[in-house]
Amino acid sequence: MNARTKIVLRCGIIVLMACGLLMGPPAFPQIDDSSPPWVVSTDNDYIGLAIGWAGKWKVPDNESHNIIPEQPVGGRFQIWTTGGDPTTLLDDNLKLIYSDYAPPYPGDKWGAFQLMVDAASTAEGADPSQRAWCVFERGGTSAMLGDMVDGFWTVPPYVPTNTANTIIGTWYPRISKGDIPTATAVDVIAFPLRCDLEARVMRDTVRFKWTFTNEDFMAHSVGLRMYGDVKANPVDDGTVDYRNIVSIPGRPLILNATLVQGKEVPSLLEMFNSQQDPVVSLRFTLKGQGATTPDVLGVDDWWIVSWSAWSYWFGIPPVGGDPYMVWSYQPTPNMPIYDLAAGVFWKPRRLTPGSRTTFITYLGLACATSDFTKPNMDNPLYVAATQSPRALKYTNDADGVGQLYPQPFKIYAYMTNLTGGYLPMDFQDASFTLTLPPALTLDASEGGKYTKSVAKIGAGAETGVSWKVNAAGYPTGIQEYTVSFSATPVGGTTVRRQINIPATENQPLSTGWQMISVPFSVTNPDPTTALGLSGSGAVFWRYDTYSRQYKSVTKLIPGEAYWLHLNSTSRASLTPGEFAPLTWAGTQGYQIPLLVGWNLVGNPFVYTITLGETKFYHRDYGPMTYDQAVSRGLLTTTVFWWDAVFRQYRWSSDRAVQIKPWQGYWVRALRAGLTAIMTPESQIGAAVGGSPTPDDGSGGSGGGPPGGP
Repeated sequence: MNARTKIVLRCGIIVLMACGLLMGPPAFPQIDDSSPPWVVSTDNDYIGLAIGWAGKWKVPDNESHNIIPEQPVGGRFQIWTTGGDPTTLLDDNLKLIYSDYAPPYPGDKWGAFQLMVDAASTAEGADPSQRAWCVFERGGTSAMLGDMVDGFWTVPPYVPTNTANTIIGTWYPRISKGDIPTATAVDVIAFPLRCDLEARVMRDTVRFKWTFTNEDFMAHSVGLRMYGDVKANPVDDGTVDYRNIVSIPGRPLILNATLVQGKEVPSLLEMFNSQQDPVVSLRFTLKGQGATTPDVLGVDDWWIVSWSAWSYWFGIPPVGGDPYMVWSYQPTPNMPIYDLAAGVFWKPRRLTPGSRTTFITYLGLACATSDFTKPNMDNPLYVAATQSPRALKYTNDADGVGQLYPQPFKIYAYMTNLTGGYLPMDFQDASFTLTLPPALTLDASEGGKYTKSVAKIGAGAETGVSWKVNAAGYPTGIQEYTVSFSATPVGGTTVRRQINIPATENQPLSTGWQMISVPFSVTNPDPTTALGLSGSGAVFWRYDTYSRQYKSVTKLIPGEAYWLHLNSTSRASLTPGEFAPLTWAGTQGYQIPLLVGWNLVGNPFVYTITLGETKFYHRDYGPMTYDQAVSRGLLTTTVFWWDAVFRQYRWSSDRAVQIKPWQGYWVRALRAGLTAIMTPESQIGAAVGGSPTPDDGSGGSGGGPPGGP
């Protein structure tokens, strides 16, 4: 892959700065803010990154913004696609972190970092007894970092490392006398806190690494904030902002202003242009891959996320330690998002003299699953990535027979050589090995070749291989495959990825008792006839929660579950033309009323969802998530299902447990008026009908469900 790195002056002038090792706050150059802004940028064949260097953007007169008309560009960033997802041309040359300006020009408040540090210091004009909390933008309040007035850039391709596509900068914040009550002797002081940024484009993702070093003679508390106006240009309508899908894997789609804190902060936050046909994507990686988990994640309108009130009150313990924080902004309940933005906060940490702290986060495309950390976090030399459909689509052919699409589908594996700069390195004997779960089989055209190899991957280049794979149709649900990578001399890694396999109208059944549900509506509701079980001795029972008794089943209803007894192994087989899968539109779901006590329920859709993706409604509280239903005492955490092989109950309290089609589950409601709402809307890529387009856990608490009939 050819790295393209540049410094851009809006009027076309190119300037390189002489950079050296900074031993303390330097004498900064004076920059005329009326001059056109400078930008440093880098891009590869997937995405590009630009960071503002100096100067100001002028907001067009015809634009209406809740901001100052002229904004310093320092510290603002823009991310855009060059080639984007390698499997499609539809996401090429699009803005992901939005700006009114074409790449590589960030602008406005649409992508920015903000430093937070207590202002008292030993610098001239500062009074250590006045520990005012402040943020910096040349003495202002919006706290951008990255202005050339405050520090120096190490400009690619002149990076003194073996890394390519990397932007490195170093700054010392400057604080105006207005930020420190006793700083009357000078207008601006240089603050002895060193801020180092390494922003590196790693295949389809940017890794931001901030390191803050306290070079003062007293302790300070330092925090960081990042936000961006995200954009996933539509191919069809979404459910958020009428253009975007906001997804936290394992939870319902985010539709309204949302604030997530502490241990609830997820590993990933993803945006897509469409739920059923995702093409444009963006991902925040907040946990794993060496990322520093933020303390707060927020999703709201861009002008709120970039607003100074989107912050918290703070306090500094009198005897040292990290500051405490109380969040000052709370989103209005059920407030729709009209112009999507996302932001994260890392709360302040106390740095003693000479100590340092590091924050790492990732922002990039969401089309592949990757490992960015090998052979180690400090010196990653390659990216190992795999990509496949997130979910196969379900459709019916002309004869009414259910089909999974595409069949076969492709699994891709990519290895990207990140080396370059002064120390380029070729990789030899690259190897890619695919391991499939029982639900997937290698297509016959592959000749049984699970391992593929490439002799050489040059510095800055990428090599990819692919396999054709078929879904066997059973077992269904969220399946996981792995790809193992290796090359000389950088070692290897294994990357895991999941794919959701929808159910079909054919389902194997066991001898004896089993709990089942039927994820289809049927023309003839008689259970034995509808499932093609005539002559099998099939016996059906349903549980009546109100009377706490079993009753015979006269018709099959999606969302209900039943006990079924068979004299021998068999197969449910619905007659073509006599059944139809349930469809959904946007976030519309299937409602399953729950009575107080144990309820025997099933997934009414052909797509597996997880327990945490189930939504609920209560007459006293309105709509809510699974976590909210549990915390409000409306629902127990444990679900049970019957293992027909080992003839015993299994159970789980894990919100990631799969609620599969064709399976029955016990759930226990604790208060009247509760309704479960199931929908596959959070399963990106899931689609039913129309024209095709290109965990069992254990543990729990409380008493068990009723026994079988």
